[in-house]
Amino acid sequence: MRWAKSYSIIDHKFFHEGYLRSLSHESLILYLFLVTVGNSDGRSFYGAQVFPKTQFEFFIQGHLMAFSKLNGVPHSLRYDNLKSVVLKLRPQVEYNPRFLEFCRHYGIKISLCNPGCGNEKGRVERVIRTIKEDFFNISTHSSLEALNLGISQWVGHKNETIHRGTGQSPIDLFKEEKLRPLPLKPYENVCIHPPVKTTKTGMMIFDTNAYSVPEYLVGKSLSIHGSPTEVRIYDQNKRVATHPRSFERGTQIINPLHRTYCRLSTKAKMQRIYEVIKNLHLHLFEFLEKNQHCGEDPTRTAYEIFKLLKKESRTLLIGIGRECVQRKSPRLKTFFFYIYPELPEDIEMVYPQNAQLLNIDYHPRELEAYENDPGQP
Repeated sequence: MRWAKSYSIIDHKFFHEGYLRSLSHESLILYLFLVTVGNSDGRSFYGAQVFPKTQFEFFIQGHLMAFSKLNGVPHSLRYDNLKSVVLKLRPQVEYNPRFLEFCRHYGIKISLCNPGCGNEKGRVERVIRTIKEDFFNISTHSSLEALNLGISQWVGHKNETIHRGTGQSPIDLFKEEKLRPLPLKPYENVCIHPPVKTTKTGMMIFDTNAYSVPEYLVGKSLSIHGSPTEVRIYDQNKRVATHPRSFERGTQIINPLHRTYCRLSTKAKMQRIYEVIKNLHLHLFEFLEKNQHCGEDPTRTAYEIFKLLKKESRTLLIGIGRECVQRKSPRLKTFFFYIYPELPEDIEMVYPQNAQLLNIDYHPRELEAYENDPGQP
């Protein structure tokens, strides 16, 4: 990024290290998106985000997160010769058309580093080395979310550190920069893939993983719209399936609602009932989410609620779910209590440790007796 009296460089590096050691014994490939902002007086403001993939949509997601953090859009962006930005340099520069569309949306000018001139992006390389030495080499995280939270806190601390040369922190000096305002309509970060036929088992293959579609679409050509968080499947202009994006390899992601009930296993049937009850209403969705946090099995809870639909109205069950959440008791027993307030026969009784306390006798007296009691003050 190049602004008046300041410049910035974007880079997308990968680390072949096992930073998420508690998740896997294998080494994981993580990709660091880094943006640095600085000028000739030596100050440097930067932001970083780690992604599990290096596809184009993750590259764009890094930009969108950076723009949100900066609360504006730079006038110019400067890059190393990434394939996501430039397809070839000779005989003339040919930019990635998808990236040009992104830059037109935000009104950004592209600037490229010269090939073989590492000094032109020395600042960003120095920052990457600092991140590896001071953060990655001394930290271990259990998930990608925890890793990004940690690096965000680390970068935030660096941006608030007073610079020896200027006597000010980068975040204070950054306020002087003039950015373009963010457009009213955000960029839709979705990569649309050409239609391909489903498998014979009603699956769509995307990034080595298989995502289910309804059985009536088996054999049809469908299009995948991929984003950093979701996989959406379309039959022409109609969306027929949505799945959370998986970053594993060779995994099957099946929505039980896409399969005929009689062909499902018992576990899949229970999962399908859970999906039905969860999507019945927002109050039941919140109830089942908090039910799991209480240590209960939300699938079993959804099955018990499903059986109640034979006798009770849907409105009543939704209202009970809301009441349980409001009273901070999202348990199945509490849910049943609103329908069957009588105590069950097999209720577990609680007794005091001193059984003599059960023999306490009490004789009621009138209020006048207390007034005339000499033992009262």
